[in-house]
Parts: sequence; C-alpha cells; structure tokens
Amino acid sequence: MAGEDGYLVRWKVEPADGPDGYVQSLVFPSPDTGKLIGVRFGFDDTAEAPDLSVMDEIVRGIRTADTAADTDQGAV
Repeated sequence: MAGEDGYLVRWKVEPADGPDGYVQSLVFPSPDTGKLIGVRFGFDDTAEAPDLSVMDEIVRGIRTADTAADTDQGAV
C-alpha cells in the first residue's frame, strides 16, 4: 500500500437485521510522515453488491500522491 507494509483485516458481518456483509480495515504508515493511514470498506453480501475482489483492486491501486499523478489511479 503506497509502497509501505501494513495490516489488513477482513471479516464477515452477520447482523440481526439487513443483509450480511464484509468489512475490511487497512492501516499503513504514510511514506512521507510516518503517521498511520486507515482505509475502511463495507460491502453488502448481495447479488447487487461489488465482488470482494474490488476491495483488493482498490488496495492495489493505493499510491502516494506524487506517483499517482503518473497513473489513472487514486492517491493517498
């Protein structure tokens, strides 16, 4: 993530009401400041929801702001 090691946790949520889903937390140090950056996701587990692979695609696309300008990906 942005060239840094970090921590990723994904788990299934089964609420009493509403659809099941998946949540993910991603934390890594900023390459510039060393401060921690947190990214959270929440996807329903329904036919209309994005596939879980979209979470992985987003994580792979995380770049520092100076390198993101050279791509069509988002920046952190």
